[in-house]
Amino acid sequence: MQSLWSGSGGSGPLSNERLPVLVAALAVVITVVVAAIVFLGDSGGAGLPPPPADFATGEIAFTSSRDGNFEIYTIDVDGSNLRRLTTNDASDSSPRYSFDGSQIIFESTRDGNSELYLMNADGSGARRLTNHPGEDRYPDLSPDGSRVAFASNREGSFDIYVMDVDGENLARLTDWAYSDAAPRWSPDGREIVYASSDVGTEDPGNSELYVMAADGTDVRRLTDNDLSDDQPAWSPDGSEIAFVRLGDDPTVDDDAYQIFVMDPDGGNEREVTASGAGDQNPEFSPDGSRIVYASYQADNASQLYVTTTEGDPVYRVTDSVRGDYTPVFRPTPGRPAPPPPPLPSTTLAEEAAGRSTSTSTPTGASTTTTTARATTTTSATATTTPTTGPSTTTSP
Repeated sequence: MQSLWSGSGGSGPLSNERLPVLVAALAVVITVVVAAIVFLGDSGGAGLPPPPADFATGEIAFTSSRDGNFEIYTIDVDGSNLRRLTTNDASDSSPRYSFDGSQIIFESTRDGNSELYLMNADGSGARRLTNHPGEDRYPDLSPDGSRVAFASNREGSFDIYVMDVDGENLARLTDWAYSDAAPRWSPDGREIVYASSDVGTEDPGNSELYVMAADGTDVRRLTDNDLSDDQPAWSPDGSEIAFVRLGDDPTVDDDAYQIFVMDPDGGNEREVTASGAGDQNPEFSPDGSRIVYASYQADNASQLYVTTTEGDPVYRVTDSVRGDYTPVFRPTPGRPAPPPPPLPSTTLAEEAAGRSTSTSTPTGASTTTTTARATTTTSATATTTPTTGPSTTTSP
């Protein structure tokens, strides 16, 4: 039988005529194999062990680079029904559902810099909410759907802002030299928890968690340690806050975040995960019994996992070769929303900072921007400052 590496007579080196053909054939085979690996690896959670029965319900929205750039997808908790919601050449990330699960707010660079957008839960009807040269990030809809909390560096460092969902009535709630980020409305809409770095420590990048009233007053510090606490998320009934902490376990790499849960007043902290692989972006399930999060536990790419609030068992949801991030459970459809949150008071701003300024957005909408922070705090001083934390360093 003639050898592949022989000439037409069956001996000697491969002829110059046949070598390009063989190389081209090998290239096609390699391309097909790689494409198959990518397809199978990015086809949701197909091929993973089935989840326990009590884990198998629910839908998750998340950010993924599985198709080249960051886009927003949804997937069922059992790893089925992967659906892509956004499609463009820019980065779409940080999805957050409305209280009733009918809409998704997210950030996108599709118009140049990071701005906020709102779309239907199926990906249709996307519309732009902000239009500013600064970066607008980490959006969260109030429970009644009327207001948006977000972080922006439009006036220097990142601070917390709120506005109506139509872009009106913009108000700045924090004003510090570093950064405030990752704001999240409480389920009753009366408070906002967020991450802030403490300039009073030796490390101004050390992030701690704070909570304030929805109008920016009554600031209270929830965590106080030499570690970085970030990415807070309320439980559906408001009885707990999940968050990530860096470097609590001395046996774990300093770059490995772990997930913790605490009471809304900062008490009763307990560790939920300790994989040592960088567990991030925790979010509660609609019934509060489970937590979905992103982690680098497998294959050097971030995947989505679900666990109980006690951290056991753990179920892997996705199997992507490029990375999945910022997961969030879809709320129970039709859930009744609480009353609207209180609006920031210009009078309070004037009393605290001695000034308020009337400005206009790039679209011409009249807004009132407050640049004050209330002085009521617990275990914190007036010199505290914020940071964006792992949200901007290890995930989109």
